[in-house]
Amino acid sequence: MRERSDDLLTHWKARADNLPRTDLHTELWSALLIHLADPSQKHEWIRVTEERFSSLLEEYHEAEERSTSDLERVAFTLLLDGIESWLEALDSLADGAATRTIRRLAEQGQRNLVAVQRLSENNPSLAQRLMAWQ
Repeated sequence: MRERSDDLLTHWKARADNLPRTDLHTELWSALLIHLADPSQKHEWIRVTEERFSSLLEEYHEAEERSTSDLERVAFTLLLDGIESWLEALDSLADGAATRTIRRLAEQGQRNLVAVQRLSENNPSLAQRLMAWQ
């Protein structure tokens, strides 16, 4: 069973890595780009976004522990990795890191989150478990 989860995770990580950049553009991604271009209002956006992600991270860690299928375990792994990458990007933005660093971290997180959406599109029970994110 573990081998199947690992194979699925490898497959979905590869799909995430190969998503076209146009697929990454969501409201969250657009907000990041706005705050990179004009950081004058970034502190409030970072605070609100970090709070949301931190809450989801806690919730999904608990849900991951109760996951019963390989597909659920893969989805939660991608989701948690995506959220953690976004949190790193937000910390980097708050610290005034280089734009390239912030974008790289956010892009990796975004790729994982979009992959989770793709993964759950044809699986209603999985989509239901992930409802807080979508």
